[in-house]
Amino acid sequence: MHRHLSQLLRNKGVEIEAFYYCPHHPQGTIPAYAVNCACRKPQPGLLLQAQRDLELDLSASWMVGDIMDDVAAGQRAGCRTILLTDKVEKGTAAGFPAALPTAIASELLEAAKLILHEAREANGTGS
Repeated sequence: MHRHLSQLLRNKGVEIEAFYYCPHHPQGTIPAYAVNCACRKPQPGLLLQAQRDLELDLSASWMVGDIMDDVAAGQRAGCRTILLTDKVEKGTAAGFPAALPTAIASELLEAAKLILHEAREANGTGS
């Protein structure tokens, strides 16, 4: 999947630096992976690992996701966040109070346009 997604994006001029995933689930059936961990959202562990590996400025980064746990992980890591949805999810992210995302987009392309617009505004190049 990573190779396929990388190739699709490369064909559009986008390079993926790294993929990160959490192999853990507290109710998993493999004891070594059936744990609570810092890398499972809404915890920010994977974002913090990417920060270390890729020397990222998380305050200048965006976490884009389709559930409030994604928003919570991004906020805990210090990122701006975009929730992909056509409706705002109510409630909490895994028992934590849900904070509003920085922005809401109906699809990934809209999220990318929002991020690019913000980057242009920050650089003073306008829309």
